[in-house]
Amino acid sequence: MTEQTPPTGEPTDTPAEGVGTGADEGAPPPPPPTATTVGDEPSPPPAKQSRRGLIIGLVAGLVVLVVVAGALTVFFVTRGPETHSITVTSTAGGMKRDKDKEADLKQEIDATAAQFKAQFKGTAVKTALYNQDDTKKGPKGQMLFVGFTFDKASDKHPDEIVKQLRAAAKANKLTITKVDTGDAGGKAVCLASPSNAAQKTASCVWATRDSGGGLFPSVPGYKADQMADLMTGVRSDVEKTE
Repeated sequence: MTEQTPPTGEPTDTPAEGVGTGADEGAPPPPPPTATTVGDEPSPPPAKQSRRGLIIGLVAGLVVLVVVAGALTVFFVTRGPETHSITVTSTAGGMKRDKDKEADLKQEIDATAAQFKAQFKGTAVKTALYNQDDTKKGPKGQMLFVGFTFDKASDKHPDEIVKQLRAAAKANKLTITKVDTGDAGGKAVCLASPSNAAQKTASCVWATRDSGGGLFPSVPGYKADQMADLMTGVRSDVEKTE
């Protein structure tokens, strides 16, 4: 059959705008246009935050630390070592001073002080007699305290005192025991009769670079550890640190 050509002037079937023909039939419609408001432009990326303020703060903090550290260094360097003084107190190590007994035994006490000064050259000596009446700490009786200060301070004094006491212990066949001085510093030892001695006794001495003291019982029966405890208590009361 012969195809007929539509008459001239008759419109042909043209697909409507947006409607596909042939292979385009059934395809999804194009997305609608995006509405755009005049003046709405994409925001620029955030500016990189400056770390200048943080760095300045850290530097300032370091400067403060350096200044403080320097000040502390100057303080401790110029301050120098601690100084000690000996003061005879009315009560020491829980024991009361007995001035009446001191008067009765003045000759003996003075002789002991002179012997002490002769043994340890360049010292000024102070003495006191205390009553030890606590049986938990040892036999009851008087305790002679001999405190001293060196004419010239020296870091060698503690070792020199201990050396002399060791020599005395060896010459008299006594035992010598080191005493822990803790935060008080210096060095301390106790001399005691040997374990096989018929009569037991002990005495203790401590020394720093500028002062020291010793504690000597008037009655027998003391052990080194008992005297060490008594001496430590007395020291805490009679030694002043600056």
